[in-house]
Amino acid sequence: VSEELPEWEDSQAIGRKRKWFTVEEALHQLAQHKPAQLTYLQS
Repeated sequence: VSEELPEWEDSQAIGRKRKWFTVEEALHQLAQHKPAQLTYLQS
């Protein structure tokens, strides 16, 4: 990432909001919602 934009395609198209997580919370969220992606970070 070279720049954080205040608005981006998904924010405008579908109203998606940006939310920042600690690494610990991000791992917890991935385990619940995207367990396949969690394995990429654990390997």
